[in-house]
Amino acid sequence: MPVLKKDEHEDIRKSEVRLRTLFNSAHDSIFTMDDRTFVDCNPATLRIFQCTREQIVGQTPYRFSPYLQPDGRLSEESAMEKINAALAGKPQFFEWRHIRYDGTPFEAEVSLNRVDVEGQVTIQAIVRDVSERKKAEEENKRLQLTLQEKNEDLIKINTELDRFVYSASHDLRAPISSLLGLIEVARLEKNIESVWQLLDLQKKSLLRMDRFIKDIVDHSRNTRLQTVPELIDFSKMIDGAFEQLQFMENVSRIRKIITIEQRDAFYTSATRLDIVLNNLISNAIKYSDLRKEDPFLQVLVKSLPQQTEIRISDNGEGITPEALPKIFDMFYRGSGNSSGSGLGLYIVKEAIQKMQGSISVHSEFGKGTEFVVTLPNLGK
Repeated sequence: MPVLKKDEHEDIRKSEVRLRTLFNSAHDSIFTMDDRTFVDCNPATLRIFQCTREQIVGQTPYRFSPYLQPDGRLSEESAMEKINAALAGKPQFFEWRHIRYDGTPFEAEVSLNRVDVEGQVTIQAIVRDVSERKKAEEENKRLQLTLQEKNEDLIKINTELDRFVYSASHDLRAPISSLLGLIEVARLEKNIESVWQLLDLQKKSLLRMDRFIKDIVDHSRNTRLQTVPELIDFSKMIDGAFEQLQFMENVSRIRKIITIEQRDAFYTSATRLDIVLNNLISNAIKYSDLRKEDPFLQVLVKSLPQQTEIRISDNGEGITPEALPKIFDMFYRGSGNSSGSGLGLYIVKEAIQKMQGSISVHSEFGKGTEFVVTLPNLGK
């Protein structure tokens, strides 16, 4: 064995001091281990793992790893594979799920390298705590998804706006043109009974325009309104809906069946629920079949702790099979004779989606229709 000169000894000593200084001042955790246990660690290791040197030296790597790793394998099985590969001279770099000494989990990047010093083989491990970076990445993903959703919403809004402007201009101008024509005819009419008939026609045109404007307002409110959960009393809400619709044509000739089962507190958007109930109940009244012996409208509410189911059914005209898939489309009218705006059921579906719920419909033409609305309890 060659004898080192004094200067060479001094150079080696300085190198060892520099290495130890780097070891002690490193921001990342650095420790050495044999094939089973930790044999040394730097101060950053104690800070990252929140333990003393005595609590880490002599421990196995599994003490600071939870049961399962990102690859879905057991810590010990997966760790030994990586340690053996590093001992064989194949450096390892991977992500690893650790726990601090108090059991708090954190994500880390780990590199393992074989170190040979004077015939002694050890593993040098560098652990970088990337928890904050992971949180930032997850937040960035969330923001990207939010931005993507907003872009999709914007595209949808622009498409709907084009259709809305076209249909709104037509549906608002048609009653106005009709009214202007009826007024001119009325001015020339001498028979008082004919004048009354013309006034009735004018009233119908105005009611149609009023309904369309109401639907526009409902659509605007539903689009802009924040979903603020409120305590719901279904009895009061349904009574209020029928009160608002008490002057609809033929409403007094329809038998109303209302059954409400509500024991627990239920929270959702009261404004949107009011829009849904008013539209579905008014449709059942509007398309009732008064030729039947017992025209009825049934409202059944079953409110459970986690969700509420609302069933609104009737034995009215029903919906044709070809129209059924389209009834929730914007401005769709089931027939040319329909006096509606074509917005009502579209608004209903949009409002229910804002309340995180769902709606389904079953109908047989000539027999009747049932809408089923399911809403989650937003207070849970």
